[in-house]
Amino acid sequence: MMYFRFIPVLLLSLHIIPGEGSGAIAPYTGIYQDADIHAQDVNGHIYNLTADRNKVILVNFWASWCVPCVTEMPSMNELVNRLREQSFEVLAINVSEPANRVKTFLSHMDIDFTVLLDKNAQISKDWKVKVLPTSFILDTDRKIRYKAVGAIRWDSDESLDIIRNLIDEQK
Repeated sequence: MMYFRFIPVLLLSLHIIPGEGSGAIAPYTGIYQDADIHAQDVNGHIYNLTADRNKVILVNFWASWCVPCVTEMPSMNELVNRLREQSFEVLAINVSEPANRVKTFLSHMDIDFTVLLDKNAQISKDWKVKVLPTSFILDTDRKIRYKAVGAIRWDSDESLDIIRNLIDEQK
């Protein structure tokens, strides 16, 4: 019961409304370009976004209580599978949930991408995330090129074309 009491507080403190948004990939027009992330994964390993600049990266902000976030995860996993031989990676950043809760949630999911913890929501604040899920597609120079607010089908032809075009730009 306490878990459900926590959700409204989290929503108010972060101004996040789950699932509200366009649900489409659009060119990024924001001014934020300091696309760096230093965070731990669920096993305590440190991840540094700027360490590997050879991949196009999908950065997805999510929470386990957010139904649209959970709904889009299988399509992100399918995207990873379809682009396995390409220079592409997915980083799913969980916003403000304890590591043990995220680990338990992930034990019931079939995913093959990196999950990072944004324990105090600082990364999501830095990236100006107001809605969950929100995703950004970065090129190999770590420039944010696209943004999606709301759940989308990541394994759709449109998503694949956008990401493949960014991969091809870097060749």
